[in-house]
Amino acid sequence: MVIETGQAWSPNVISRSIVFERIEFSYQSHRVLQHTELTNNQRNILKKLKIKPPKRIVSIDPIR
Repeated sequence: MVIETGQAWSPNVISRSIVFERIEFSYQSHRVLQHTELTNNQRNILKKLKIKPPKRIVSIDPIR
């Protein structure tokens, strides 16, 4: 199966387009782990590949 993303397939597509970053921060008495907001380019690639984007909030845990 060939899926057209509109971009040449190269290491640049992987390194710039499909890498999701996670950030961790504390809010009140909880530790929050979340993904950074996706770029339009990332959303378009995932849509064309029929891959569901990751949830923005990964976890919220109490700080012990």
